[in-house]
Amino acid sequence: MTPESVCLIYLMIQIIGQRILEIHDKLFLGLSGLGSDAQTLHQRLVFRHKLYQLREERDMKPETSLR
Repeated sequence: MTPESVCLIYLMIQIIGQRILEIHDKLFLGLSGLGSDAQTLHQRLVFRHKLYQLREERDMKPETSLR
C-alpha cells in the first residue's frame, strides 16, 4: 500500500466514525446529512436518555427512544 492509500482509508474511517453515534451501550444511531445537524440531534438524544435514566433508573429501549 502506498502512503496515499493509507491516508485515504484513514480519512474514510474518520468520516464513517462520525456518522455512527452512540446513545448508550446498546443503542447506536446512524445519521447522514450536515455534520452540525447530526451533532445537534445526537446531543439532544443523549440529553433525553440521561433524563430518562434519572427518572426510570434504567437504560432507554430503542422503541422508547423513537417516541
